[in-house]
Amino acid sequence: AQVRDSAMSVKRGDMRWGGGFGFDAALVETRRARDLLEARCPTKLRSELLVAVGWLACNAGFMAFDIDRHRDAARLWNVASHCAEEADNWSLQARVLGSMARQSTWLGQPEDALALLDRALEGSRGRLVPTELAMLWALKSRAHAQAGDVEATEAAVGTADQWFAARDLDECGDRPWVAHYSHAHHWGDTGLAWDRLAVTGHSPHAVVQAGGRHQAAADGHGEDAARSHALALLALAQLDTTVGDLDRGVDAGHRALAASHKVSSGRVRENLVALHETTAAHAARNDVAQLREQIATFLLAA
Repeated sequence: AQVRDSAMSVKRGDMRWGGGFGFDAALVETRRARDLLEARCPTKLRSELLVAVGWLACNAGFMAFDIDRHRDAARLWNVASHCAEEADNWSLQARVLGSMARQSTWLGQPEDALALLDRALEGSRGRLVPTELAMLWALKSRAHAQAGDVEATEAAVGTADQWFAARDLDECGDRPWVAHYSHAHHWGDTGLAWDRLAVTGHSPHAVVQAGGRHQAAADGHGEDAARSHALALLALAQLDTTVGDLDRGVDAGHRALAASHKVSSGRVRENLVALHETTAAHAARNDVAQLREQIATFLLAA
């Protein structure tokens, strides 16, 4: 029960504040929990212990990923994967594989991401609920988009949307590691898939889809998901300052910067750097120049 509470606390803190605020403490908790696996344990509790430790390690790994400590993330996810495998809990295993795929996409390795997601989906054999399938297919759409496969991207987004529409709000009661996957998270992930197509192909349809989903994600994330709120606004600002409405992009940029002050996240900082670079082409405009100056000040102080 204590390990489960730690896992929930780590996840709440990560979503609210970003990985930078509590990773060291989460790492200590995970090491303590991992040591419990070497202790004597009643057989009937062994599986529950493995799942609790695996969930905590998965969450700590995500914090490491969020602050660019990718080797630490890989090690923690390896612990989580072994726990899920020994406990024969494919739901947790799919969550770990999904996290690893998210990292691979972030690092520009879509083929690795697709291999991880295919493993998660092919091994499910009816053991995953619609929410989990929606999450995996949304991540698959992002990997396909990064690989430049337009048809596969659109098909994956469609499949993800279908699974999300079929979800039952009570289906994740015994799967707390995916209970957080809300409408806002779904619009955020699928929006990033459309975003890639919009920026690389300049498709008007993709621009509309990406912009609408980014906005829905930003509107849907509350204070308990402050990092995701900041990332959604940054995605919207980046899209509009690149291929959309520049006035709207600048406004989203200011809102994204305000949201970024509330979290400590390497991914947020890197997206701010990207926004600063993107807006250089419009630096002659006073409002853009002001935004770029404020972004630079924030990055220097961070």
